[in-house]
Amino acid sequence: MAYCPPTGVDEDDLLNTIPEKYDDEIQHRKRAESAVRRSDYKKKISTTFSLVNMIRGMIGPGCFAMPMSFKQAGLWGAMCLDFLLGALSTVCMIKLVISAQYLVKLNKCGPLDYGNMAGTAFASSNFKFLRKLEHVARWFVNCCLIFLQFGIASIYYIFVLDHLKEIVDVIWPDNGISRDTYFLIVLPAFIALSMVRNIHAMSWICLFGNVLMTVSLVIILVVRNFIFTHVYMYNDIILGLKKVISAPHIHTSKLPAFTNVKGTVMAAGAILYALEGQALVLPLENKMRHPKEMAGWTGVLTTGISLVTLIYAACGFYGYITYGDDVAASITLNLSNAPLDFSVKIMLMLVVYTSYLLQEFPVVQMLFPYIKIPLRARKVRRAYIVSLEFLFRLVFVLITLGISWAIPNLDDIIPLFGGSAGMTLSLVIPPTLETVAFFREWWYEKPRHYALLHIGLNICYFTLGVFFVVTGTQANVEKILSR
Repeated sequence: MAYCPPTGVDEDDLLNTIPEKYDDEIQHRKRAESAVRRSDYKKKISTTFSLVNMIRGMIGPGCFAMPMSFKQAGLWGAMCLDFLLGALSTVCMIKLVISAQYLVKLNKCGPLDYGNMAGTAFASSNFKFLRKLEHVARWFVNCCLIFLQFGIASIYYIFVLDHLKEIVDVIWPDNGISRDTYFLIVLPAFIALSMVRNIHAMSWICLFGNVLMTVSLVIILVVRNFIFTHVYMYNDIILGLKKVISAPHIHTSKLPAFTNVKGTVMAAGAILYALEGQALVLPLENKMRHPKEMAGWTGVLTTGISLVTLIYAACGFYGYITYGDDVAASITLNLSNAPLDFSVKIMLMLVVYTSYLLQEFPVVQMLFPYIKIPLRARKVRRAYIVSLEFLFRLVFVLITLGISWAIPNLDDIIPLFGGSAGMTLSLVIPPTLETVAFFREWWYEKPRHYALLHIGLNICYFTLGVFFVVTGTQANVEKILSR
């Protein structure tokens, strides 16, 4: 029988007093615990890889839809909207992370995902009627997350198959393959990608996608214009680059600065869809070696969203002034089949394809534990649990196939999911959870003006979010039904 030291006494203080035969056992246990901690540390990812995952998870087809958002809201209206929603998204994500860290410390529990954090926030409230809503809050957040992630994954599915069809049509013009057939052609590739379980493998895949994304944007916005308008006219490359900025673009004075409320609301849904990352924040934080580096002015969130916002602003601005009113739902559809543009289409298809894995990750992290934990409690073999996880991932892919088949147009599905579940998770839920989690501390431990300021700001975020959800969803549903 193992020796158990008295409760509240440090084991190190007992090493000289316990029988010698127990010394080796205690040292062995300490070495084992240390090995477990080192193993857990190695399984987690660095801050740099967390930033890579964050950026790769947020940059996708929504980036290529930004020029259309600029057309809908106007050149400067969309520019202001992009930075406004980027700032609000950053603030609300930081609220999410800080609230989760506070609740973990308060309840002395393990890492929380978005849904469990919502339930824990309500369960920790000092108001009885809020504590009764614990399960409702968890259920509501999880449903929004599932709805959003399936929508984003379906958008990626449509994007990949559309570009694959264009590529095949160029290489093999008279192939006779219908668009519906491509839904099944790309299915094995998505199933294979969805089976990647290792977080480090995901990070390297995402890094590869980031490189392709950067190269693609440079070619779309700079290199192609440089080659086709200057490289054959000037031997001096520097002189050519100086002329690239102005020569091929429409003057900003000829484009509308602002449009109307309906266009602005629809653009907001598409922009916020492009800025989606709420479902990734807490799972990534839980996988970080240093979770405190997720929030803060120089943290992963602020740095990542700032970079993404700038990329989106550049893509939308230059895309709109390049193609004007002829800009398509995705800027990639404006590309020709010339060799350079054709290579861009291939790279962008691979970029979006690699991003699909990050959209599956939060759903697996959120739902599969409900299957895994009971099986572990019953001491089911690990191989059987892993097999069930692969089956779960397969079902995820099949559901995204069904959604993309039902709503097959990018210009319909992007603002629909961005303006409904995306807006709810971005601007409505985070300030609500922060208020519920911190109300006791704000009201009873802080100055009254401090509490009123924070509660008032959260009410503003909540009201703005509800406005965009209602108006955006209505506008997008009407658009889909009118087709």
